[in-house]
Formats: sequence, structure tokens, C-alpha cells
Amino acid sequence: MVYTYDYDVQYRPALPIVEISIWADHIGEESQLTLVALVDSGADATMLPLRYLRQLGASKGDRQIMRDASGLSYRVDSYLINMRFAGQQLQLHVLSDRNNSQPLIGRDVLNYFIVTLNGLAYTVEITQ
Repeated sequence: MVYTYDYDVQYRPALPIVEISIWADHIGEESQLTLVALVDSGADATMLPLRYLRQLGASKGDRQIMRDASGLSYRVDSYLINMRFAGQQLQLHVLSDRNNSQPLIGRDVLNYFIVTLNGLAYTVEITQ
């Protein structure tokens, strides 16, 4: 099955985005949050704004070392969540982001799918 998402054309260049749903085990899927996330094939891990992780009451995991695009390294907390993306349900540890409000889907999720970034058509295609 192929899931297609339109780029966010409010930005230049347009940004590849997808819709995800997240929830914590203890509150269940009925209390899920639906978010728009940036597709970042250069990111090793998925990062979510800390405020969403706190809102869900997600379980804190280990601290991880993260290196940003400028090469700076720093420690961040990981959190265990459930995610629904492109028809699949995943349980994974995501990194918390205190500074940004944009959820980001990294290769830890993208590697489960065939991902086509069609910049000419401004679409993201996700194939299971």
C-alpha cells in the first residue's frame, strides 16, 4: 500500500511532511496525539518536542548523545512511545527536543518503509 503526503509549500524550499499519531502505553491509543512531522532522511533518530512527550506522560528511557547539523554534541533524554505511521504501528524510543516545536521523523522509522521524496510533484510517498 502507498501513502501519499503533500509537501508543506509555505516554506522555500517546500518541506516533506507526514502525519503521525503517538501515544503512551499507559494512556492507550484513545488519547493519541496527531502531529505533522518533517521527514529528515539525514537524521538517525526521530525527535519529538518535549512538550508532547510530557503531555502523553511517556516513559523516560536512557540519555543519548545527539549531534546536530552544526556538529555540536549534547545529551538528550529518550522516551518510549507508540507511533502509527503509514498504516504501521511501531513502538520505539524517540529523542526529546526542548528547543524546537517541529516533530522530526528520522531513519529509525523511515528504514521500515520505501520512502520517495518527489520534489517535482511536492509529494512524499511511503510504501510498506
